[in-house]
Amino acid sequence: MGDRDERAEADGASRFEAWTVATFDLAALSLVVVLAAHLSGGLTGALAGAGTVPGLAAFGYLWALVVAAVRWVLAERSLRDRDGSRRALLRRGGIGAAGVGVGLVAGGALVAGAVAALRDPEFLITVAIVGVVGSVVATVVGAVVGAIAAGCNVAVARASERIVPGPDDYSSSSS
Repeated sequence: MGDRDERAEADGASRFEAWTVATFDLAALSLVVVLAAHLSGGLTGALAGAGTVPGLAAFGYLWALVVAAVRWVLAERSLRDRDGSRRALLRRGGIGAAGVGVGLVAGGALVAGAVAALRDPEFLITVAIVGVVGSVVATVVGAVVGAIAAGCNVAVARASERIVPGPDDYSSSSS
């Protein structure tokens, strides 16, 4: 791990930071979506036809997309950087999340297309149209959500730096 991780940390975020940010982002977004669905009464209907294995597979796929996007977003700089690069981080966050949205819709369209091709080939054109329109919508929604998430990530990182001292903040007087 030595040389490669040191280079990654020198250029941008570490793998651990990217993994942690991605997991936090997905957990927070999932919580907001599930809470909104529960409060609107739509959660029962949405979960009635879903099983555990497809649900876990979809969540795992979404998590992998988010991890890849966050690694790309944080490839050039870390959330700890203080060089005034918030605008670039917000821009990359929006682009990365737009990619997650398109990847999520495309993955769903591929699975639905495979099922449609096996069961009812005439339904395939409908899946294709929904996939194209859904990708456009997912791009816009993903960009907005990604920029908001990037802003929240920067705020949480700054707040944690004030609460938890960094390694340079400890005095050596205890030895």
